[in-house]
Amino acid sequence: MKKILNKIKKSVNPNDMNRDKILIAYIFSEVSDKQYKNQDFIDIETKEYPKEKIDYHIFLLKDAGFITVAENKEGREMPVLLTWKGQEYFSNMHKGFFKWLEDLF
Repeated sequence: MKKILNKIKKSVNPNDMNRDKILIAYIFSEVSDKQYKNQDFIDIETKEYPKEKIDYHIFLLKDAGFITVAENKEGREMPVLLTWKGQEYFSNMHKGFFKWLEDLF
């Protein structure tokens, strides 16, 4: 499993500003795991992606109505929680991923 994910990550150019489904899945996962934990926002940071690319994908998710956001100390918008629409999308993403794994093996 790790080999597959690493291969996919290596094929991603972190400098292009197209939608990156791996980054979107990562943001969804972080928000799902950390929402409602008495914090103002969920700080999304990863060494695999520059801040600009993370910010762009947070903007896309907010614009699509999947997450709510708040500003951090740097003035960057960070996720707060998944909306109903975001929870439904994340659930379907999980189902699709597991179906893909079943088909793969």
